[in-house]
Amino acid sequence: MDNINNKCKADNENQRPEAGLQGNSADFFLPIRSGWDPVLTMKSIQSSFNEMIADIFSHPRQSSSPTPFTPLLNMSRFGEVLHLSIALPGISSDDVSIHATRDLVIIRGKIPAGRYDRGDTVYCKEMAHGEFSRSIPLPCQVEHEKVITSLDRGILEITLPVRS
Repeated sequence: MDNINNKCKADNENQRPEAGLQGNSADFFLPIRSGWDPVLTMKSIQSSFNEMIADIFSHPRQSSSPTPFTPLLNMSRFGEVLHLSIALPGISSDDVSIHATRDLVIIRGKIPAGRYDRGDTVYCKEMAHGEFSRSIPLPCQVEHEKVITSLDRGILEITLPVRS
């Protein structure tokens, strides 16, 4: 261990520039780069970070583009019937279309944008609006011509008989 410390000490003494010595000859040295102040650099970074955070939280979030919407789904099989429940909050049956094949159900629809007056201040706008589509692969083949659907209180129910 003493050999390693002596070697490091000797290496440092051989590499030490005239200007920029720190401490006594037994200490490791840190060369000082001219023109760079680490304290000033940290203060600058902190100031920029504080401005960024203040900017984020001082302005209401507004987006001109719609938020993507993917309807949530539950799917189960009861005997010879496949049952899908899809969450479509606030959507009327006139705004939804359903297409079924033997192994796929496609749901398309449109969520109307919220209504705001020009003078309104919007503090938060997280609800999705615009067109959406979801393709749902089925775990088994179904008789798609016998589909039964209903939309009640924001839940779309789809019942499909399983093909024998």
